[in-house]
Parts: sequence; structure tokens; C-alpha cells
Amino acid sequence: MDLEMPTYTTIQPGGVLPVFVSNLLFNGATYTSELAKSKKEAEQLVARAVIQSIMGILSKYFLTNCSSIY
Repeated sequence: MDLEMPTYTTIQPGGVLPVFVSNLLFNGATYTSELAKSKKEAEQLVARAVIQSIMGILSKYFLTNCSSIY
């Protein structure tokens, strides 16, 4: 499996409250976090979104390909 390293871009939009949004480019796809209170939290949220996306793809793959076994 040939995957590229993830690239994070985190911004702090202007406003009264300090909030952060992080984008993650991973394997040709871009993911965006929810609003977060810190840069670290924004990056963790977007990493979680990537993992959930991959897990969803894998579960669909296994359901499709393994259902014929049973």
C-alpha cells in the first residue's frame, strides 16, 4: 500500500473568540475539521475524520466481499 504523508493546514479565522480549523490532505483527498478551541484540537478532529472515513470504506469493502463467504 503506497500512501503519502498527511499534510495539515490550520487557520485561525478572525473573530472575538479564538477558534481554529484544520484541513488535512491525505492520499489525494482533503478533509476539514470542525471548529476547535486550539490548533491541536483542530488537528485531532480532522485526523479523526480521516480515520472514520477509512474505517467506513473498509467496512463497506468487507461487507461487500465477505458476505458471499457465509
